[in-house]
Amino acid sequence: MDHPVKSMAAAGLVLGLTFAFAKAHSWYPPECCHDVDCAPVESISKVQPEDGSAPLLRVTSSVGTVVIPAGFPARPSKDHRMHICVSYDEFGGRALLCWFMPPST
Repeated sequence: MDHPVKSMAAAGLVLGLTFAFAKAHSWYPPECCHDVDCAPVESISKVQPEDGSAPLLRVTSSVGTVVIPAGFPARPSKDHRMHICVSYDEFGGRALLCWFMPPST
């Protein structure tokens, strides 16, 4: 039989983690995020298109890696970090839903 204090501690931990996850997603607009589609960017690199046009950004987060298309509108980030929201099709292809940039200084 489980000890009641251990059970309560485990329940508190789960509730705390759930609250932290929900709070992190609370500012993403509904059209961008379905609770798992958005995350802070972890790494950024430049990609040179084959047509010789200006370099694009390749960004990686816990939800995947995407290249930000030229002219894709950035939205303001609420926590001063870069974020991306990514969707996947039935074949595993990725599509950028939203991109958030920190405000300019």
